Amino acid sequence: MSRSRFETWFAKLAVSVTILFGLALSAPDGISAQVSQQESTAQEHSGPVASSGVMRTLRGRHLLLVTDLPSSPDVDGLPKIFDQAISQWGTYFHVKPDTFANWKIRGYLMRNDQRFREQGFLPDDLPPFLHGYQRADALWVREQPSVYYQRHLLLHEGTHAFMRFALGGTGADWYMEGVAEHLATHRFRDGRLELQAFPQSREEVPHWGRIKLIRDAMAAGQARSLTDALQLGGHDFRRVDAYAWAWAAIVFLESNPRYALRFGDLQNQVSLPPAQFTARLWQSLQADRRQIQDAWEVFLAQLDYGYEPTADAIDYRPVKSFAETTRISIKTDRGWQSTGLQLSGGQVYRVRAHGRYQLVSGDEVWWSEAGGVSLEYQDGMPLGQLIGAFSAEIPAERPVGQASFSSPIPVGVDCELRPQRDAVLFLRINEPAGRRKDNQGSLLVQIEEVVDPTN
Repeated sequence: MSRSRFETWFAKLAVSVTILFGLALSAPDGISAQVSQQESTAQEHSGPVASSGVMRTLRGRHLLLVTDLPSSPDVDGLPKIFDQAISQWGTYFHVKPDTFANWKIRGYLMRNDQRFREQGFLPDDLPPFLHGYQRADALWVREQPSVYYQRHLLLHEGTHAFMRFALGGTGADWYMEGVAEHLATHRFRDGRLELQAFPQSREEVPHWGRIKLIRDAMAAGQARSLTDALQLGGHDFRRVDAYAWAWAAIVFLESNPRYALRFGDLQNQVSLPPAQFTARLWQSLQADRRQIQDAWEVFLAQLDYGYEPTADAIDYRPVKSFAETTRISIKTDRGWQSTGLQLSGGQVYRVRAHGRYQLVSGDEVWWSEAGGVSLEYQDGMPLGQLIGAFSAEIPAERPVGQASFSSPIPVGVDCELRPQRDAVLFLRINEPAGRRKDNQGSLLVQIEEVVDPTN
């Protein structure tokens, strides 16, 4: 090679090295200038990342999280927690692991919105949102007052993104938001994440508040019917209470053995228009329209921390009009049980109960009869007391809270009942659903008509 050619070649090499070195120095903090194909498959994921001294970039296998929150184990561990959620989403939605093995999403955890706008991370065309939002391959979450609720919102928005990616749709708004709430309600212990974990106490889920919102509405006579809950959409979700009712509807439908399979089939319908999606569900439930309203009222009346909805299904029997004195057995480890008797409105009936059974309270075993035990009270009545409820053949749209499943009748050892209208009598012992399963024994109940001597 001639000297002049060598000098020319060397000069070009020097320029190239300078350019490459300059690019390396200008690469954003916390992420290399080049991102491999495995680390980024979506345009949102391979876009710019934090370049401000306040902003940090945290990376997991599936989530690249940009945040302006200071470093802490709770914040810095979020990408790995998100990674644990992926396989659980896959199991819930019946998606094969190889489908989401290389799925990536970018997230923004924000304390100061303006910082993210200045960096181009918070687009002006996003609609107003309360705490979180998800679009395409990106999600946004605002800083929350508790570590739990911050994780909850990240998992909630992540559920939306996973559904869109893996299922190709999210169904009607009540379903999309309700399922996201259900899955994001989680437990995190010893570094392990458990999705769709029903809260055992208020302290376990600080600032979540869904159960409180529903119980407050019940107390104020403003409870929603199941039909109302399945009509939530659009602007309704600018209020937090809409998320509570959507969550309740999902938990109810999924946990009740009578409706769980039909509800589960909705995962195959998420590409339908919202109205058609909801109509498809109601069509599948049409034969149980009256019973599902009974079950919804039982669910709402018992809903509390530590509730086990699967243990509170109603036992139905074929119904016949009352004709003669009847004896039936009531199991003490079950929820509401139909007597199979339709009593006449205005007529007086005498109900007498016989038998002893065991109530388990922690390590203690309490013996009880139909009158209950005065050592503990539940809903203002002795624990273990026999209680009753009427269910009448009335339209499925009856107002929630006015049926007697929501206001049980104390029955005890001996009681006279007068239904206001023709109705079927249901019985159970007074104890939370989650505590009944350890009970042993049953009651023999006799129901007889009281004859008015003046007639």
